[in-house]
Amino acid sequence: MDVVDIALVLAGAGTFLLRYLPMAGAGRLDRLPGNAPLYRGLQAMGPAAITALAAVSLLALPPAHGWSATSLLAVAAGGGAVFVVRRWTGSLALAALVPALVYGAVLAAPAWLSRLGGG
Repeated sequence: MDVVDIALVLAGAGTFLLRYLPMAGAGRLDRLPGNAPLYRGLQAMGPAAITALAAVSLLALPPAHGWSATSLLAVAAGGGAVFVVRRWTGSLALAALVPALVYGAVLAAPAWLSRLGGG
């Protein structure tokens, strides 16, 4: 195994634990006082996971094809959608899903528009 393989395995294990630990501790979490370190830690996992995904995504930039107005707009629209959806719905799941759809739609918009225009 080279370094990349080890990094991928560790990233996968970390992603699994970010999803598993809150579910595994949900029953016990109800019995903890609101200021217990475990309670606060599990509450922070959702936003921390979104932040980690955003950081990894942004570190992979610029795109292989280089920066364009469309790619910059897609990043800005997706980033803005995270804040709007989280504030509006309070849902971490929707705050991860909707911005991904917005990002993809903005990147795909030029191709869609050229098909509509007959180009």
